[in-house]
Amino acid sequence: MKRKFLLLAYSLGVLMACNKEGVAVPQNPQDLPAVGEVTTSSIPVHLYISTGILTRGTSVNDKEDEILNAILTIKGYDAENKVSYTDKYDVSGSADVIINLKPCTRAAFTVESGSVKDGVILTALEEQKTHYYAKGEISMGWDELQAEGATHIIELVRQINKITIDKISVDWDNANYDAKEFRVKRMYLCDVPRYPETSYEEVPQSIYKEGFTGTKVDFKYYNFNGLEVYKYKPYNVTYVGDIFRLDEQLLDEMDVVISKAKPYDTQHVFYSYICNNALTVPKVDFMQGDRYAFTVPMTTIVLEAEMDGSLMYYRFPILKMQEGVASPVPVNTHFRFKELIIKDLGSPTLYGDKTFENVNFTLVEWTEELLNEPVTNL
Repeated sequence: MKRKFLLLAYSLGVLMACNKEGVAVPQNPQDLPAVGEVTTSSIPVHLYISTGILTRGTSVNDKEDEILNAILTIKGYDAENKVSYTDKYDVSGSADVIINLKPCTRAAFTVESGSVKDGVILTALEEQKTHYYAKGEISMGWDELQAEGATHIIELVRQINKITIDKISVDWDNANYDAKEFRVKRMYLCDVPRYPETSYEEVPQSIYKEGFTGTKVDFKYYNFNGLEVYKYKPYNVTYVGDIFRLDEQLLDEMDVVISKAKPYDTQHVFYSYICNNALTVPKVDFMQGDRYAFTVPMTTIVLEAEMDGSLMYYRFPILKMQEGVASPVPVNTHFRFKELIIKDLGSPTLYGDKTFENVNFTLVEWTEELLNEPVTNL
């Protein structure tokens, strides 16, 4: 089979011109490599792909902004807005290229960066231990594409989010708790999407009848029901959900005693997609044969704690509480929790009535805008 990827043996340093501030700018078209087969009907289109993943946050992982591979996908559409052809090119060696575009009514250009397997960019959360999936898209009509001297810029934007917790403290409403030992054992993210989606309302998680031996649909979320088996028992029939965990990325084991006089100020950082459902507990989506499908609740930070040996859970929403669903799903956003303040006892179960307590946090986006947000009980 003919290989569609064209490997361009050019370095970014050679192909980039720089302005006075040292920022890369598009070069003149006559100096650029051409991508795609030249035909009598094709037209040259000048594309400039950003040289770093768009972000303004302070990095913990030094690869946050790094482009790993760059695959350009072009889809040409006909007059009925149907895809008439799809072409793919490896443009890792150049941010500034001429594309020889075949005739179409409209063309959509998508550039993706990340780890690659069999020529495909990997987007699943578990495949992003060091390099993060990023994407940029533009779409134009044929007339706009033929504009003389035009340069069409594609900015790569990271699709994953960063969650930082700087400090955990207690300020008990009941002063009697001051004398008791409050110990945090684990911190993790709960109900975490496995793949990036524009909305998670129609991405259910399935559980099956106890003892089910058939073929199961692929899972969609990590830490559904936290770190424990999810059980559902309608009509005296038990349905059980498998445990899908990603401990090396979504869980930090701890064993720290926190008091009013001694808060916990070790920073924890997670990288994750975020479910944007407004639900706070799972909701039955549909029943089909031997399985139930659930709409998964919003992604939350979970503290698993003990007081005098009694287990309790605290859940903190990453997105603000709201009516309806947050749309679209936020991407490339750094949610920085400057301080989680525990004021009351937690819930004995993860999705209990007291899912999380009064907590003050500060959210920092890549723009470094500081917002003080009070979060109240559900």
